[in-house]
Amino acid sequence: ENFSRVAEDVEDRERILDELSVATELQKEIFPESVPKIDGIEIVAKNRPATELGGDSYDFIESGDKVYIYVGDVTGHGVTAGLIMAMVNAMIDSFAGVYSSAKEILLHTNSHIKKYVKPSMYMTLVMLCWDKKTTYVGAGHEHILIYRKDTGEIDDVVSGGTALGMVEDTSKTLNEKEITLNNGDMIILYSDGITEAKNGTGAMYGLDRLKENVQKFGLEYGAAGVNSHVSKD
Repeated sequence: ENFSRVAEDVEDRERILDELSVATELQKEIFPESVPKIDGIEIVAKNRPATELGGDSYDFIESGDKVYIYVGDVTGHGVTAGLIMAMVNAMIDSFAGVYSSAKEILLHTNSHIKKYVKPSMYMTLVMLCWDKKTTYVGAGHEHILIYRKDTGEIDDVVSGGTALGMVEDTSKTLNEKEITLNNGDMIILYSDGITEAKNGTGAMYGLDRLKENVQKFGLEYGAAGVNSHVSKD
């Protein structure tokens, strides 16, 4: 009897692992295979899930003359976070073809996602809109870092807003703001997968270290070099 129970447990475990493996591969398909080539800007992106399934997300959506670029992070990890991430990605992709601003896209995404998630499950997100000028809308996500090529300084902008799925109406907290950029400036969007990463002694990477490294590598490299060196650090 004990052997039979163990055999059943092993079989269940293998089935679950197989399903997780399939889900992981499906989630990988959600991420863009390549970055769009847009006149005036260079886009570089990287993602490495901490578990089989994660809640971090990013995408680039071209709609008319506009390009929407966003990074999001669902609370928690695992299957639930992965499902919410997939739902939000699909909604944003659909609404980008219907509405003409990042604010409207996120307002409607929030109102729809709220129907399906518990109050404890939500997704922070920040979306840029490139349309000969750069604007952004924050939904409770991490800071936006802006590296200024001329001075070598970092502007640290609080993205603001309310996370998607937290409340039913975010119309008063989602605001579209402009970022003034000069030639050679960089915008860095990230999730807490970087700032809360820990080394062997348990020390967190932290926002200050991220800013210091962007500043250090920005002096010598472009967007691809900064992305690569920060990832290795």
